[in-house]
Amino acid sequence: MLLGVLLFAIEPSYALTWSRELSFDEMINGSSLAFRGTVLTVEYDVVVDEAGTKHPFTVISIASDLCYVGCTSGETLVLRQIGGRSESGEFELFPGLVDWHVGDRVASFSNDTEQPLGGTLQGERTFFRIAFSPDGSIPLVFDHSFGAIMRHHAPGQPAIHCSPSATDRGHCTTLTEGGLDVAVDYDDKGRPMVGNAQEYHNGGSSQGSLTLAEFDTMVVSRTIYQPPSPPQRILDNQSFAQEYADALRK
Repeated sequence: MLLGVLLFAIEPSYALTWSRELSFDEMINGSSLAFRGTVLTVEYDVVVDEAGTKHPFTVISIASDLCYVGCTSGETLVLRQIGGRSESGEFELFPGLVDWHVGDRVASFSNDTEQPLGGTLQGERTFFRIAFSPDGSIPLVFDHSFGAIMRHHAPGQPAIHCSPSATDRGHCTTLTEGGLDVAVDYDDKGRPMVGNAQEYHNGGSSQGSLTLAEFDTMVVSRTIYQPPSPPQRILDNQSFAQEYADALRK
Protein backbone atom coordinates (compact mmCIF):
# COMPACT_ATOMS: atom_id res chain seq x y z
CA MET A 1 0.00 0.00 0.00
CA LEU A 2 1.28 3.44 -0.91
CA LEU A 3 0.81 5.98 1.84
CA GLY A 4 1.18 9.70 1.31
CA VAL A 5 -0.15 13.13 2.11
CA LEU A 6 -2.26 14.95 -0.46
CA LEU A 7 -2.13 18.73 -0.22
CA PHE A 8 -4.85 20.84 -1.82
CA ALA A 9 -4.53 24.44 -2.88
CA ILE A 10 -7.60 26.61 -2.34
CA GLU A 11 -8.34 29.88 -4.09
CA PRO A 12 -7.43 32.91 -1.95
CA SER A 13 -10.19 35.43 -1.29
CA TYR A 14 -7.81 38.39 -1.07
CA ALA A 15 -5.22 39.50 -3.60
CA LEU A 16 -1.90 41.31 -3.25
CA THR A 17 -0.74 43.49 -6.12
CA TRP A 18 2.17 45.86 -6.72
CA SER A 19 2.05 48.62 -9.30
CA ARG A 20 5.76 48.35 -10.08
CA GLU A 21 8.93 46.67 -8.91
CA LEU A 22 11.03 48.69 -6.48
CA SER A 23 14.62 49.59 -7.28
CA PHE A 24 17.34 48.31 -4.94
CA ASP A 25 17.63 51.72 -3.24
CA GLU A 26 13.83 52.00 -2.87
CA MET A 27 13.68 48.54 -1.34
CA ILE A 28 16.37 49.34 1.22
CA ASN A 29 15.09 52.75 2.24
CA GLY A 30 11.43 51.75 2.03
CA SER A 31 11.96 49.05 4.65
CA SER A 32 11.30 49.55 8.34
CA LEU A 33 12.75 46.11 9.13
CA ALA A 34 15.60 44.60 7.10
CA PHE A 35 17.97 41.82 8.09
CA ARG A 36 19.50 38.49 7.15
CA GLY A 37 19.45 35.31 9.17
CA THR A 38 18.29 31.69 9.44
CA VAL A 39 14.67 30.52 9.47
CA LEU A 40 13.94 28.79 12.80
CA THR A 41 10.25 27.90 12.54
CA VAL A 42 7.37 28.09 10.06
CA GLU A 43 3.97 27.83 11.76
CA TYR A 44 0.34 28.52 10.86
CA ASP A 45 -2.63 30.27 12.41
CA VAL A 46 -6.06 31.38 11.16
CA VAL A 47 -8.28 34.45 11.05
CA VAL A 48 -12.07 34.12 10.88
CA ASP A 49 -13.97 36.52 8.60
CA GLU A 50 -17.50 37.89 9.14
CA ALA A 51 -19.02 34.90 7.36
CA GLY A 52 -17.24 32.50 9.69
CA THR A 53 -14.72 31.36 7.06
CA LYS A 54 -11.25 30.61 8.34
CA HIS A 55 -8.27 32.02 6.44
CA PRO A 56 -4.79 30.69 7.28
CA PHE A 57 -1.69 32.78 7.68
CA THR A 58 1.96 31.87 8.15
CA VAL A 59 4.19 32.85 11.10
CA ILE A 60 7.93 32.75 10.42
CA SER A 61 10.59 33.15 13.12
CA ILE A 62 14.11 33.99 12.01
CA ALA A 63 17.37 34.22 13.98
CA SER A 64 19.03 37.36 12.64
CA ASP A 65 22.75 37.25 11.89
CA LEU A 66 22.98 40.84 10.71
CA CYS A 67 20.43 43.63 11.10
CA TYR A 68 20.35 46.28 8.38
CA VAL A 69 17.39 48.39 9.57
CA GLY A 70 15.04 48.40 12.57
CA CYS A 71 16.48 45.63 14.73
CA THR A 72 19.55 44.39 16.57
CA SER A 73 21.83 41.70 15.18
CA GLY A 74 21.24 38.45 17.08
CA GLU A 75 17.52 39.08 17.69
CA THR A 76 14.92 36.46 16.87
CA LEU A 77 12.47 38.23 14.56
CA VAL A 78 8.98 37.23 13.45
CA LEU A 79 7.33 37.87 10.09
CA ARG A 80 3.76 37.03 9.15
CA GLN A 81 2.13 36.64 5.75
CA ILE A 82 -1.28 35.64 4.48
CA GLY A 83 -1.79 32.12 3.19
CA GLY A 84 -0.55 28.82 4.51
CA ARG A 85 -1.91 25.54 5.81
CA SER A 86 -5.49 25.53 7.03
CA GLU A 87 -6.88 23.43 9.88
CA SER A 88 -8.16 20.91 7.32
CA GLY A 89 -4.68 20.48 5.83
CA GLU A 90 -5.40 22.47 2.68
CA PHE A 91 -3.03 25.21 1.58
CA GLU A 92 -4.20 28.67 0.62
CA LEU A 93 -1.56 29.94 -1.78
CA PHE A 94 -0.84 33.50 -2.85
CA PRO A 95 1.29 33.89 -5.99
CA GLY A 96 4.29 36.13 -5.47
CA LEU A 97 4.70 35.51 -1.74
CA VAL A 98 7.72 33.80 -0.22
CA ASP A 99 7.97 30.02 0.16
CA TRP A 100 9.61 29.71 3.58
CA HIS A 101 11.64 26.68 4.72
CA VAL A 102 13.11 25.94 8.14
CA GLY A 103 16.90 26.16 8.03
CA ASP A 104 17.08 28.47 5.02
CA ARG A 105 19.48 31.40 5.18
CA VAL A 106 17.66 34.46 3.90
CA ALA A 107 17.67 38.25 3.67
CA SER A 108 14.33 40.01 4.11
CA PHE A 109 13.10 43.57 3.63
CA SER A 110 9.69 44.49 5.08
CA ASN A 111 7.50 47.41 6.11
CA ASP A 112 4.18 46.58 7.69
CA THR A 113 2.89 50.11 7.29
CA GLU A 114 3.30 49.90 3.51
CA GLN A 115 2.56 46.16 3.23
CA PRO A 116 1.15 44.61 6.41
CA LEU A 117 0.02 41.28 4.94
CA GLY A 118 2.74 40.13 2.56
CA GLY A 119 5.51 39.32 5.04
CA THR A 120 8.03 41.34 3.06
CA LEU A 121 7.68 44.68 1.30
CA GLN A 122 6.97 43.15 -2.12
CA GLY A 123 6.78 39.41 -1.50
CA GLU A 124 9.39 37.40 -3.41
CA ARG A 125 10.80 40.58 -4.96
CA THR A 126 12.20 41.84 -1.66
CA PHE A 127 13.42 38.48 -0.38
CA PHE A 128 16.78 36.81 -1.04
CA ARG A 129 18.30 33.39 -0.42
CA ILE A 130 21.87 32.81 0.75
CA ALA A 131 23.81 29.67 -0.15
CA PHE A 132 27.43 28.60 -0.35
CA SER A 133 29.23 27.85 -3.60
CA PRO A 134 29.64 24.15 -4.50
CA ASP A 135 33.11 24.06 -2.95
CA GLY A 136 31.77 25.69 0.24
CA SER A 137 34.17 28.63 0.04
CA ILE A 138 31.94 31.61 -0.80
CA PRO A 139 28.41 32.51 0.37
CA LEU A 140 26.44 33.93 -2.56
CA VAL A 141 23.13 35.80 -2.74
CA PHE A 142 20.22 34.53 -4.85
CA ASP A 143 16.68 35.56 -5.61
CA HIS A 144 13.67 33.63 -4.30
CA SER A 145 14.11 30.87 -6.91
CA PHE A 146 17.88 30.50 -6.41
CA GLY A 147 18.80 32.62 -9.40
CA ALA A 148 22.07 34.45 -8.74
CA ILE A 149 21.97 38.20 -8.18
CA MET A 150 24.37 39.62 -10.74
CA ARG A 151 26.85 42.31 -9.89
CA HIS A 152 26.30 44.52 -12.91
CA HIS A 153 24.13 45.01 -15.95
CA ALA A 154 25.23 42.68 -18.76
CA PRO A 155 22.54 42.33 -21.46
CA GLY A 156 22.47 38.84 -22.90
CA GLN A 157 24.79 37.37 -20.28
CA PRO A 158 23.60 33.91 -19.13
CA ALA A 159 22.24 33.92 -15.60
CA ILE A 160 23.63 31.61 -12.93
CA HIS A 161 21.28 29.28 -11.07
CA CYS A 162 21.99 27.37 -7.84
CA SER A 163 20.75 23.82 -7.42
CA PRO A 164 20.45 23.55 -3.61
CA SER A 165 21.39 20.36 -1.83
CA ALA A 166 18.43 18.18 -0.87
CA THR A 167 19.76 17.95 2.68
CA ASP A 168 21.13 21.50 3.05
CA ARG A 169 19.46 24.31 1.10
CA GLY A 170 22.26 26.62 2.23
CA HIS A 171 24.70 24.84 -0.09
CA CYS A 172 24.65 24.74 -3.90
CA THR A 173 25.48 21.32 -5.32
CA THR A 174 25.92 22.85 -8.80
CA LEU A 175 25.82 26.24 -10.49
CA THR A 176 24.42 26.23 -14.00
CA GLU A 177 23.86 28.89 -16.62
CA GLY A 178 20.54 29.56 -18.31
CA GLY A 179 18.21 32.44 -19.14
CA LEU A 180 19.30 36.06 -19.08
CA ASP A 181 20.84 37.93 -16.19
CA VAL A 182 19.10 40.75 -14.36
CA ALA A 183 21.42 42.98 -12.35
CA VAL A 184 20.74 44.16 -8.82
CA ASP A 185 22.10 47.59 -9.55
CA TYR A 186 24.46 49.72 -11.57
CA ASP A 187 25.07 53.43 -11.80
CA ASP A 188 23.55 55.91 -14.25
CA LYS A 189 26.36 55.24 -16.72
CA GLY A 190 25.99 51.47 -16.57
CA ARG A 191 29.11 50.94 -14.47
CA PRO A 192 29.27 48.17 -11.83
CA MET A 193 28.56 49.36 -8.30
CA VAL A 194 30.87 46.85 -6.57
CA GLY A 195 34.31 45.34 -7.13
CA ASN A 196 35.55 42.48 -9.27
CA ALA A 197 34.07 39.02 -9.03
CA GLN A 198 35.68 36.09 -7.33
CA GLU A 199 35.51 33.00 -9.49
CA TYR A 200 35.51 29.27 -8.86
CA HIS A 201 34.85 26.26 -11.07
CA ASN A 202 33.71 23.49 -8.74
CA GLY A 203 30.31 22.70 -10.25
CA GLY A 204 30.14 25.99 -12.13
CA SER A 205 31.49 29.53 -12.19
CA SER A 206 30.23 32.34 -9.96
CA GLN A 207 31.80 35.08 -12.07
CA GLY A 208 29.55 38.14 -11.99
CA SER A 209 27.30 36.91 -9.15
CA LEU A 210 27.02 38.88 -5.93
CA THR A 211 28.75 37.52 -2.83
CA LEU A 212 27.18 37.91 0.60
CA ALA A 213 29.91 40.34 1.68
CA GLU A 214 29.20 42.54 -1.34
CA PHE A 215 25.46 42.37 -0.70
CA ASP A 216 25.97 43.45 2.92
CA THR A 217 28.15 46.35 1.80
CA MET A 218 25.62 47.49 -0.79
CA VAL A 219 22.74 47.42 1.69
CA VAL A 220 24.58 49.11 4.57
CA SER A 221 26.12 51.81 2.36
CA ARG A 222 22.71 52.75 0.95
CA THR A 223 20.73 52.76 4.18
CA ILE A 224 19.75 56.33 5.00
CA TYR A 225 16.42 55.76 6.79
CA GLN A 226 16.36 54.97 10.50
CA PRO A 227 12.84 54.00 11.59
CA PRO A 228 11.38 54.70 15.02
CA SER A 229 11.39 51.95 17.61
CA PRO A 230 9.61 49.60 17.40
CA PRO A 231 9.71 49.72 13.59
CA GLN A 232 6.89 47.22 13.03
CA ARG A 233 3.26 47.78 14.04
CA ILE A 234 2.28 44.14 13.81
CA LEU A 235 3.99 42.55 16.77
CA ASP A 236 1.80 39.50 17.44
CA ASN A 237 -0.65 37.11 15.78
CA GLN A 238 -3.66 39.00 17.14
CA SER A 239 -2.66 42.30 15.54
CA PHE A 240 -1.93 40.53 12.23
CA ALA A 241 -5.28 38.72 12.34
CA GLN A 242 -7.07 42.05 12.89
CA GLU A 243 -5.24 43.60 9.94
CA TYR A 244 -6.18 40.63 7.73
CA ALA A 245 -9.82 40.68 8.90
CA ASP A 246 -10.03 44.41 8.05
CA ALA A 247 -8.66 43.74 4.57
CA LEU A 248 -11.16 40.94 3.94
CA ARG A 249 -14.04 43.29 4.73
CA LYS A 250 -12.97 45.82 2.09
